[in-house]
Amino acid sequence: MLDPRPIAKVATRTGGMLTVVSPLESDPTSLESIRKLLLDIGEHLDDEAIVRLRDLRLVHFVRWVIVPPHRPDEPHLLVFGSDFDGSLEEHLEELWRVSGAGLNLIYAHCASRPQFSGAAELGQYFTAHRLSTAAAYSGTPARSAEQIRRESRLQAAIADYLDSDAGRKAVEPNPVRGARSFAERHASPALDLDQPPASAEVGLAAILRSPALYPIAGLALATLGGPALLGLLAVGLREATERTNEQDHGEPDRALLRTLKGREDRRRLVQNQITHVVPIKPGWFRMTTLKVVLWSIDFLARNYYVRGDLGGIISIHYARWMILEDQRLLLFFSNFDGSWESYLGDFVDQAATGLTAVWSNTQGFPRSLFLVFRGARDEESFKNWTRHHQIETQVWYSAYPDLSVQNVNENTRLHAGLAREPRGKALEEWLRAL
Repeated sequence: MLDPRPIAKVATRTGGMLTVVSPLESDPTSLESIRKLLLDIGEHLDDEAIVRLRDLRLVHFVRWVIVPPHRPDEPHLLVFGSDFDGSLEEHLEELWRVSGAGLNLIYAHCASRPQFSGAAELGQYFTAHRLSTAAAYSGTPARSAEQIRRESRLQAAIADYLDSDAGRKAVEPNPVRGARSFAERHASPALDLDQPPASAEVGLAAILRSPALYPIAGLALATLGGPALLGLLAVGLREATERTNEQDHGEPDRALLRTLKGREDRRRLVQNQITHVVPIKPGWFRMTTLKVVLWSIDFLARNYYVRGDLGGIISIHYARWMILEDQRLLLFFSNFDGSWESYLGDFVDQAATGLTAVWSNTQGFPRSLFLVFRGARDEESFKNWTRHHQIETQVWYSAYPDLSVQNVNENTRLHAGLAREPRGKALEEWLRAL
């Protein structure tokens, strides 16, 4: 059944990503207690009454994960991650309203033992412990979680109608007008079908994708002779360091591997997730190179890859890299479609260059050459290395677990078509969205 409230009144402004890092108490009993609490929450999301993630309307994805120490003198870390709509204040206020009591239970295990009495105190703590995002990507930009859910219901209702005898007769002259008439009768007057949904491809994104930019880009590159020489010197220095790199040759921990695979196989959802953490190689050169590469990826992800594909990969909902500078760790969260194997295979086939540019600056990565070559192209070594540094995600929540990135983007095209009445090839694409 269609939601009677208008899509136009649902915020389509996506807010951002929040990562909160909290040192945990070192007591083994407390560590085991918080792990069991989080696992219980993660295993019972549908009927879970502690944090009630299903009642959140402003989030796309949420996770809590315990990051083990990489050095004996460091604490375990509790890391919270969310992809949310609206402002940070709105996100935190909803978290408190829906899950305040549960948040106090969780964060009572942190070293500072915070206790929150309201959204203001929660906001102060989360802001103080917030970790900045070095690079981020969304495969479904410019849409709120509520819009995604509503467009999914709209698509299902129209598809069911067009499969009926009445629907087939009604759409024979003009399928778009027939579908729109049905939507207006069953979702009207609230559902706004006159205004196409917002597009992420505006401003700089549209300029960067324009063929008119290519000659300008060529002229700009031709003027970079001096900086290019400096770049070659840097690459030479990098090559000298790469020849002595050590890479992982061992197998992932078998017990952890069984846990990870068992959870992935048992979930049987359209979507999946990965949490990955790996030490960054020593030295200022590696850290500086990593930050520059991540800045470049972030720029392209926000201003060029805005159509639901990241260098040819069409299965990523949200992904982010973060640098824990005190621990010198690189943390990676991803929410994706399909199996772990297919996801990593897509990485190797479509984005090996970018992955190598990032992770060749971390320990144990398959040996790279000149920053972007080799590395992830060694598929077997890359997958073993990824598993070796993957950690258990105790809580993972999706607001629309049965929708792929392709589903979400096709549902938006369906919604847009009701407003634009596409013709020709555009009409064919609109019909495929059903």
